[in-house]
Amino acid sequence: MVDACGERLRALNPFITVTTIDDDPCNGTIALLKEQKLSGSEKKLQFSCVVAGRMKLDEQLALDSLCRQLKIPFFSIESMGLFGSFFSDLGTFEYYTTYEKK
Repeated sequence: MVDACGERLRALNPFITVTTIDDDPCNGTIALLKEQKLSGSEKKLQFSCVVAGRMKLDEQLALDSLCRQLKIPFFSIESMGLFGSFFSDLGTFEYYTTYEKK
């Protein structure tokens, strides 16, 4: 399923590099992110965003926490028949609002 999603993303924009990782997140993806964090290579990020699906909540929280520390946008998706959910953590940002005086 991961490779099929990767192929669809590549088809949408052939000018980007899409890397798919289909493994146990606790051993694979999280380990890669921890290694990147320890090496201090935030300026040369290995990932520009992380999309996770079909994961346990504690794994999602751990992955989101690491992505937030490394300032990498995190997306979590889940599909359950006719229902689904989507979560995005794009990091911290500021709002700027102006109000008109009446």
